[in-house]
Amino acid sequence: MLSHDSAAQPNGANGVTRISKVQWLIVLAHVVLALTYGVVIPPYEAHDETGHSAFIDHLVTAHSLPVIQKSSPVFLDQSHQPPLYYLSVAALTFWIDRNDHFMPQRNVFAFDGSNRRGARIILPTTNTSGTVLALHAARLVSALMGGFTLFLIALSASTVFASQRIVAQLATAIAAFNPQAIFMGAMVNNDALIALLGAALVYLSVRALRTYDLRTWIWLGVLLGFAVLTKRSAYGLLLFGGLLLLWIGWQARWSWQRWLTNGALTFGLAALIGAPYFVRNLTLYGRIIADRSENNPFSVAPSLATTAEGVWVAWRDGWLPRLLVNGHQTFWGTFGWGNVRMAEWVYWALAVFVGLGVVGIGVALVQSVRSFQKSKVLPTDSHPTTLSLRRNKGGSSPTLSDVLTLMVFCLCTVALPLAQALFFQNPDLFVGRYLMPALGPVALLLALGWRTLCSRLAHRAHRLFHLALSGALALNAIAVPIFTLGPAYYTPITHNINNNNNAALLTFDDVVQVTQVSGSSYIANDPDGQRPYARVTLDWQVLRPITQQLAFGISVLGRNNDVLGQVNVFPAKGNHPSPLWRAGDHWQDSYDVQLMKPCAQLPTMARVSVAVFPFDENLTRSGQTFTPQNLRALDGEGRATTPVIGRFRVDPWPLHYIFWQKPMAKMGHIALRDVQPSLPITTSADSTVTLQLTYETAQSSNQDGRTFVHVLDAQGQLVTQDDHAPAAGTFPTDLWQAGWCDTESFHLHLPITATGRLRVVTGFYTAEGVRFRTVPTHTDNLVELGEIRVNH
Repeated sequence: MLSHDSAAQPNGANGVTRISKVQWLIVLAHVVLALTYGVVIPPYEAHDETGHSAFIDHLVTAHSLPVIQKSSPVFLDQSHQPPLYYLSVAALTFWIDRNDHFMPQRNVFAFDGSNRRGARIILPTTNTSGTVLALHAARLVSALMGGFTLFLIALSASTVFASQRIVAQLATAIAAFNPQAIFMGAMVNNDALIALLGAALVYLSVRALRTYDLRTWIWLGVLLGFAVLTKRSAYGLLLFGGLLLLWIGWQARWSWQRWLTNGALTFGLAALIGAPYFVRNLTLYGRIIADRSENNPFSVAPSLATTAEGVWVAWRDGWLPRLLVNGHQTFWGTFGWGNVRMAEWVYWALAVFVGLGVVGIGVALVQSVRSFQKSKVLPTDSHPTTLSLRRNKGGSSPTLSDVLTLMVFCLCTVALPLAQALFFQNPDLFVGRYLMPALGPVALLLALGWRTLCSRLAHRAHRLFHLALSGALALNAIAVPIFTLGPAYYTPITHNINNNNNAALLTFDDVVQVTQVSGSSYIANDPDGQRPYARVTLDWQVLRPITQQLAFGISVLGRNNDVLGQVNVFPAKGNHPSPLWRAGDHWQDSYDVQLMKPCAQLPTMARVSVAVFPFDENLTRSGQTFTPQNLRALDGEGRATTPVIGRFRVDPWPLHYIFWQKPMAKMGHIALRDVQPSLPITTSADSTVTLQLTYETAQSSNQDGRTFVHVLDAQGQLVTQDDHAPAAGTFPTDLWQAGWCDTESFHLHLPITATGRLRVVTGFYTAEGVRFRTVPTHTDNLVELGEIRVNH
């Protein structure tokens, strides 16, 4: 329990905190895991690692800071970031030759926020240039920063839990075996340094609650200055620095002169350290804080009204829980570019672990308040740490000052990322890796919570339970590269040079073939809701190497060969691109194809259409129209064929799974989904044109209407028409429910006098002749379908 009768002192001789051998082993294990993650994860497969490493490369090769460019050739350029992390890494890796200027190639098909088109955002290459070597060296520097971060967290834990070694070890383990913390320490990114500076600030703070002198405020100013030179999300730490001064000054009953002196010393040093960078920004960009995006909240300084509106929208639209869930999951571990995740049950287990720990913290605070009310001990100038420890069988407990300080640190760290998510009204922007400066406080508070919950256990049981928690966290961290990262980035490739062309279902030229196919349909949870998918599994075999970059197109066909959905992917979802192929390579790949065709005729037998085509990313970057030239498809006997294979069943899905797509137009509660044949078309006078329009009910309504298609001349005069009740009058529109689909045929006879370009419009009207309101809005509530061109 938190109490108030004696002061906690740092352990060790002369007030120097020492950490145990077990804590040293935990720190070492963290570094080894970071190095392991860095080896397993391919180059550039981390949040913006292309831009972070390019910043360092620019420093080494150009000997200057990069200048922000709106159209930088670097993928996700990070030249707007503060420079301290990059300067630190460049100073340690400058000796590596980067003159090859290697530019990684993107997996452009993988940007769907999931692994369905490949976990790799960067295609693998055989390149072993100096630039790639420099990236691995930078990862090593990040891992060492991570090790130093854990050392400081261990020091803080040993200070706060002065004589409770097992609790200090648990706190160290919580931080060390956080997979996200390991991942950030294994990659090239400035989160590694800001986590280190956050850990240093926490250690300085818990020390200052016990003893301080002038050097404390000097170090506080230096650390705050370094923080603002590392990452902009660290600006919240400036607020913490001010609150720490106020808190200690209040406990010590400083005079206002001493408050001003220490405050000026701390923030004057921070400003002096950050001044050159901010003056440069002001000179180059006209702003103290510059960004590639003009809409960044750091640049536009959003008002409180904007943030308040974001809170209201989060509450109204129900995505506030999603914001918290995203923050929880990304704090404990999402990898790659945020698209590689642990199993869902792991996040649930961690949520239980965190939730019970928070309950324990609440119990400790309640006990402390009750103890304070009983003791009525007031702070004095000579004893600034009056809120101290009551000793019990388990040893010392952290002070109330410790707990409040750690909680305030967490709140200050959360403030800016939370404001950013509310500013953009996007819960996915509340990212846990932005909270890494608070890794230490979170670990210490959770350890306190669990210690409180276990306080009634016998000493041996208490120790075993804490060891079990630490061991479970360690096992999860070890499992990540085996069960999460490895499967995401490494498709099993077997090698068999004895190819049997006759056994292939499809052969594409003499390059690659499909040997087996299977498929099934299912419903999946997407960020926007549940969506229907087909899972298509193909076995591929390489016949010969090829230098071209090939891509695969996988389409699922329904009735009348309607395309229900399609995806384009790189081979093995980007894990085995065609420039790396060897004759005889064989692998199996599964493709999750979202079934996006509205009003599909289901159930149906589905078939798979396969295309193999060269892909040139430079054409797509330049904005040129890219028309792929598919490799010729041959059947098992070597004859040219249409590349359609396999058969499987696609079941109907519930109606409400359909509507997330934007319709061609809306007429009241009815959406226009399809027009066949598509317009314009050319015909002759005195002929009949038949159009088929497919409608879908967006929502139920009491509007009963007739549908029509009118053909108008250039003056807007009616040329011909077809008006009728939908479904031949057997199912009026006021009975249609959400998701109902209907296809209507319209027979339009063009008179002998028809000529030129004729407009085709459609809509609905009630029995009173009032047309349904259209979207896009039209003055006559008409939907433009296109033209019929009449030749004589």
